[in-house]
Amino acid sequence: MNTVEEYKQNNYSVIPCEEASRKPIGKEWQNNVIPFKPGNNIGLHLIEHIDIDIDNPNCHKYLDNIKLKGCAVYGRKSNPQSHLLFKGQTEYKKWVMHDSFEPWFSKFKKKATILEIRSGKGKQSIVPGSVLEGEEVEWEKYVEPRAYPGNLRKDIEYVVLATMLDIIYAKEGKRDDFCYSVACILMKWGKWEEEKINYFIETLADNNLDDKRRKFGTKAYKGNRPKGLPTLKELGYSVEGIKHLFSEVGIIIGKEEFKKETLDPSAWRQGIRAETLAKEVIKPIDWIVENIISPGLCIIAGKSKIGKSWLVLWLSYAVEFGKDFLGRRCAKGDVLHYSLEDGKRRIKNRWQKMGIEPTETYYQFRDRKPKIPILTMGLEEEIEDWVKHINNPKMVVIDVYVKVKKTIAKNLNSYENDNYNLQNLQTLATKYNIAIVLVHHTKKGSETDVFDEINGSAGIQSNMDSMCVISSNRKVGKNSVFQCIPKDAEQLEFEIAMNENMIWEDKGPIGSTSLTTLQKGIIKVVEKLYNGNVAESSGTPVKAKQIIEAIQQDTELTEEAGRKEPYTKADINKTLSRMSDPDRHLIMKTKRGEYTPSVF
Repeated sequence: MNTVEEYKQNNYSVIPCEEASRKPIGKEWQNNVIPFKPGNNIGLHLIEHIDIDIDNPNCHKYLDNIKLKGCAVYGRKSNPQSHLLFKGQTEYKKWVMHDSFEPWFSKFKKKATILEIRSGKGKQSIVPGSVLEGEEVEWEKYVEPRAYPGNLRKDIEYVVLATMLDIIYAKEGKRDDFCYSVACILMKWGKWEEEKINYFIETLADNNLDDKRRKFGTKAYKGNRPKGLPTLKELGYSVEGIKHLFSEVGIIIGKEEFKKETLDPSAWRQGIRAETLAKEVIKPIDWIVENIISPGLCIIAGKSKIGKSWLVLWLSYAVEFGKDFLGRRCAKGDVLHYSLEDGKRRIKNRWQKMGIEPTETYYQFRDRKPKIPILTMGLEEEIEDWVKHINNPKMVVIDVYVKVKKTIAKNLNSYENDNYNLQNLQTLATKYNIAIVLVHHTKKGSETDVFDEINGSAGIQSNMDSMCVISSNRKVGKNSVFQCIPKDAEQLEFEIAMNENMIWEDKGPIGSTSLTTLQKGIIKVVEKLYNGNVAESSGTPVKAKQIIEAIQQDTELTEEAGRKEPYTKADINKTLSRMSDPDRHLIMKTKRGEYTPSVF
């Protein structure tokens, strides 16, 4: 089968591509509306097929171990088995060798791709009857493609991993130790079964291992590293590269994998029976900030420019001197404060404005030399060193989180990435009984739950011992709302506002602060003049001119406000603008100069 007519007769969805090229013709090629012309290459639109595109020839010796009987095989003379065609649909995935594996990457940079699984609308493959790079595309074996009889993704991951390892592992005199270390990783971090690991490693090693080390799965002690076995790092491999390699097949390796240590296979015995726990007296929480921040990981989030940095400046000062923060008592102790968006001049100016004189808090700034390390690449070690060299560590503030966040690997989803960034930080906070406070941003869009507005994935929330959000609220006028979910304590929600010194203060429960006299008057006027159904928007909007006239003619309102003269037009227009702000919605603005009562 090599012609367009033959493909169509056999119900293949084919599209015309440019001569000797992979590029489809026309913008509507996905809809199969472009006619073929002489010389066109034939592209198979993979809406009903799966193309396994093999870029690295080392894959072939491992492909024999998976279920390939139901596929058609094609390619060019230089690589006749580069494409395996199955019936069905699956998720697209491309596996690429990491550039940390030198000298391999330098030598084969243009062929760094290992394998692709290509399928779905918008994906196509050049099939026999075409020419690429001067070579005819031909069938190596043609059978009518069938569905893959098993888990295609998992089986292909086996091939990819084996191929990658085959490329990098052959260091003279270190072959056995390498395979042994890989077995530990596959069992501990990949949760592979012993039988599968044995088969995998023996295939990788070409059966050249001595009898004492043949049964790797058994000797891996359920994934724990046997005493005396060198780590992959000690064998000369890049830590970053190793992590990337295994993450490509969904295996996330913990830091301890790179430490040379013996783990206890009976570690589960260090746990506690339920009946023993029931009798144990648990110490009360050692609060850093009463009912808000406990030892552990805490996040304080809010939209840009809402005043988060002012808030944590006072927080650091309050903990340093054992003063109150938002009306709550603070434990007194040492603080490490990373100010990564502000320089020294701005911080000193803010101290002066707030009327504070910190002495013991240790500040780190964005322009430090060398630069501030990031998570998983030295920041945890730097914090731990600080803890060990001071008398009474209590809190670390990182303003802001995005400045130290590391993107671990492109193939990881956002949850995995956030979890990997934060889990070691949480462990560090727990180990030394300190609070690590991350300043973060909230999303622009509105969420049902205020804590879902925290920018990022659920991986952030899952690692937090306390979550705090500062937000604007239509019900509280110019004030903001502070909401907090602390560990092992009730959720808090109250109004906060900055005083004249830019210090945030607790203003009591939501709604306890009143609107200004002018705001009350405007709401009253709009509701009176609207005279319609707010929910159905059935009334006539109230014009700004009507509001201004009514306010200026209300002598009782003027007296209540303690004014000698009525409010000016400028005063009223300014207040109207603030009241109709999307974050407040005390009134609704339908269009320029027209208002309705708030539906809230």
